[in-house]
Amino acid sequence: MEKYAIENMLQYENVRLFSFFNNYDLICNLDYYVDDIHYSEDVNNLILQWMKSGEYELTKENYEDYIAKEKAFYTSYDYDQLFGEQQ
Repeated sequence: MEKYAIENMLQYENVRLFSFFNNYDLICNLDYYVDDIHYSEDVNNLILQWMKSGEYELTKENYEDYIAKEKAFYTSYDYDQLFGEQQ
């Protein structure tokens, strides 16, 4: 579904699309999250800076590589580690 949505949005010249799901240092660090759906203020500021500079922008030229890398990461991720012993 994500690939389908990306392909459809990238058809429009007035759309700039960004995704940070391939920033694994960010998304895998649970300390950055305030609640289930929001990042901390610091991360929100980083995201705005990345958008301004064009980092993590999806384009017709790079979205398929992005999708392939994202799929590889999430299908090989060690989810069991999330349920390991709490320190």
